[in-house]
Amino acid sequence: MKLSFVILSFFLFNIGVAQGLLDDVPADLKTNANEIVLYDHTTFTIKDLTSSSLHRKYRAIIRNSRATDLKSVFLYYDDFRAIKSAQIKIYDIYEHEREHIKLKDFGDYSTKGSSIADDSRTKYYEVTDDKYPYIVEVEYTIDYMGSMFYPTWYPQSDEYQSVLHATLHIESPESNPFRHKSVNVSAQESYEQGQLVFDWAVDSLPAFEFEPYSYTLEDYAPVVYTAPNRFEMDGHVGNLSTWSDFGEWIRALNKDQNTLTFEQLGEIKKLIPEGASDLEKVKIAYKYLQDNTRYVSIQLGIGGWQPFESGFVHSSKYGDCKALSFYTQSILSGLGVKSYYTLINAGPYAREVDPEFPNARFNHAILTVPFESDTIWLECTSQTDPFGYQGIFTSNRNALMVTEDDAVIVKTKSYSPKENLQITLAELSINIDGSADVKINRTYTGLEIGNDRFESSVLTPPSEQSKWFYDRHKWGDLVLDSLNLSPPTNQVVPTAQMNANLQLKKAAISNSNRLFYQPFVFTNVNHMNFKTKERQKPVEIRYGYTQIDTLNVTFPEVYFPENTPQDIQVKTSFGSYDRMIIQDRNQFMIIRKFVIQSGTYPPSSYESLREFIRGVQKLDKEKIVMLNKT
Repeated sequence: MKLSFVILSFFLFNIGVAQGLLDDVPADLKTNANEIVLYDHTTFTIKDLTSSSLHRKYRAIIRNSRATDLKSVFLYYDDFRAIKSAQIKIYDIYEHEREHIKLKDFGDYSTKGSSIADDSRTKYYEVTDDKYPYIVEVEYTIDYMGSMFYPTWYPQSDEYQSVLHATLHIESPESNPFRHKSVNVSAQESYEQGQLVFDWAVDSLPAFEFEPYSYTLEDYAPVVYTAPNRFEMDGHVGNLSTWSDFGEWIRALNKDQNTLTFEQLGEIKKLIPEGASDLEKVKIAYKYLQDNTRYVSIQLGIGGWQPFESGFVHSSKYGDCKALSFYTQSILSGLGVKSYYTLINAGPYAREVDPEFPNARFNHAILTVPFESDTIWLECTSQTDPFGYQGIFTSNRNALMVTEDDAVIVKTKSYSPKENLQITLAELSINIDGSADVKINRTYTGLEIGNDRFESSVLTPPSEQSKWFYDRHKWGDLVLDSLNLSPPTNQVVPTAQMNANLQLKKAAISNSNRLFYQPFVFTNVNHMNFKTKERQKPVEIRYGYTQIDTLNVTFPEVYFPENTPQDIQVKTSFGSYDRMIIQDRNQFMIIRKFVIQSGTYPPSSYESLREFIRGVQKLDKEKIVMLNKT
């Protein structure tokens, strides 16, 4: 018995110390944390207009396999960035060193992707140790040549990550001050021997979880943005104090790049009919661009910012977003149409450009063509986009439009719910066993042409289109008999269509002498996640849209209505829902309309928004019950 007691005591003692360094972490910083930052110290030293250096050292506990951020190290380098040193040390939870990874052990990869010329590369290492928990210690130094980009500090860079202590220290010569914007953290400023010194520190940040329909890290964690005033890039000196100053630098880069010859421009001019309006000229020029050029990324040196000469693009028939946008601008200039080179952050979840904090963090260029009654935005890298269509790639966001003598922040087109339509007309003939023969016509307009990746699928062969249909339309056990996809019309608000004939094996559920039919299988809002009851952050509905469905449903003549959902109208500040059912014994016309408005709503509105969406989800699941009276 005594021996058993000793063994049990030893076992319990080891359980108590098995957490090692984790025992020193406060309980609230362990909650929901897959990784815990013990410390993270970043120092950025601005030496002069042409050089700076960043040193970072952090130590973190990796608790499980779901921790993905801090154990993966990406270090980018190119003609303007050099990795001076880097190392990773792995310790067990008792701080016994397991492994020491040096810079020579990192993988080295090109980051050019689709570029035919790109000087950027990545040193990469991912810790694959699976003996959790363990400690990772990362340290690196990067030297910067040029000063166009200063770092953004994310002390808590991901969800399910807690932070004990993190600091940012920046030194800059008094003669070369920089700008900063602090979110959820404050700077301490001092002056030391001709140097401006700024310090930021955060402590005891518990792990957070991103809430649905929330896209901004600033809503959850501290962030510090930094940017130069005067800067230098590959020998080109500029100023970022204001957007106007930055525009002057862009204009200087582009100044001598319009090299279209008289003969080259003549090739396009001969396509313009006599008396053509400016809008017609723009449409013809854009079609010429799409028919005669292709997108190729070029990111060599200052070529990451300066477009190719337009004459070169014309003869070589390729270019990147800068080159193709500037080429189109050169063509329109030759046709007497004014247009403006425009910088933007592209992508469905791109960070918004801050009008109050000028910086050079753009990833794309487009062309703005202003008219008296409207403005056309041209995506010059696509050979298939409808004329003036932006999609979720560049619509509804701030952009920097560079004019003849200024640069101004403008808002790109915002597609309204009246423009973003999905209109479905379906005819169903339901059989006694619950199966159905279905004819469905669906019209997409505006941003809805990208719904379920329709926009790209319509360009694929028929066999791929059928595969797309099965993959993207989870309507139950179905057999597709025929499918026809019509490409989008060439309009700012394009329209496209899908026509399909199919057999649905369980359109209705047969139970004894009844059929239970749920009408809104083809269209619903089940994908909208409003399950949580409480909300801490704003809700952002980025793109509003409208769904309109008309279903003509015929049941076997032996069936009679036993239960039919009631007509209903729901109107809120977030959107609306209408349902109307017209019946003639075994035949039904069911009309549904759902509208969701775009907008950012405070947490205080969440309960009402949740009630609206979940109410719609519940109404969409109501069934028609048909009774066989024979």
